[in-house]
Amino acid sequence: SSTLMALLPRARAEAYLPAVTGQRVFDGAAASIAALTEARSHMVDTHNTLAALARKLGLETLAIGPLDKPEDTPPNGGGITAAFAPKVNKSLPLSPDAC
Repeated sequence: SSTLMALLPRARAEAYLPAVTGQRVFDGAAASIAALTEARSHMVDTHNTLAALARKLGLETLAIGPLDKPEDTPPNGGGITAAFAPKVNKSLPLSPDAC
């Protein structure tokens, strides 16, 4: 969206079109960026709320999914293994489907 927004005024100028041409397209791209920014903010808030709840319940940190960053050479590995099971609060359901 941001690339599109950057290209629109240049393309309009190169085509010798008035400034109002394509404004609705520009507005749509801007609205999509605003919506993505708001969605990211909600995800960050959700993450922080879950972290606070975990601390309140006395749960230990559990990494789920890939742990590797692009700069990790060699890869560290990741994902859930049986070795993590003892760290999980036994009163919680094992499957996310039960939540």
